[in-house]
Amino acid sequence: MKEVLTGENDWIRLLYVYELEEQLVVKYYIKREFYLSVWHKKTDKTMNVKSENIVDDLGMGGRFPLPVAIHQDKIIGAIYPFDVDREKVTDKRLIALLDNNPEDSNPILVFYRLN
Repeated sequence: MKEVLTGENDWIRLLYVYELEEQLVVKYYIKREFYLSVWHKKTDKTMNVKSENIVDDLGMGGRFPLPVAIHQDKIIGAIYPFDVDREKVTDKRLIALLDNNPEDSNPILVFYRLN
């Protein structure tokens, strides 16, 4: 197990699966890089991408919220104020949250869909 978690091979580590009505979302990492894989059930299309390459439409400062849970048809993700590049944030509600929370505060929960 130590080799799987810390070794040099490109094995998939710590796999998490989230099932929504229309999608199956898998969060995993290879070495220390997080990836996200999404299978759209109706269209039978699959997307596999490194999480840092995901483009969001909220302007979250280059920090994509990896899934931690699901609620109805949405994914719940968490971002931490210390992880966000405030100069890249474009969403006014997120700017207000970041301005009112110190960097060591609790995470900000984000509800979203993957397209």
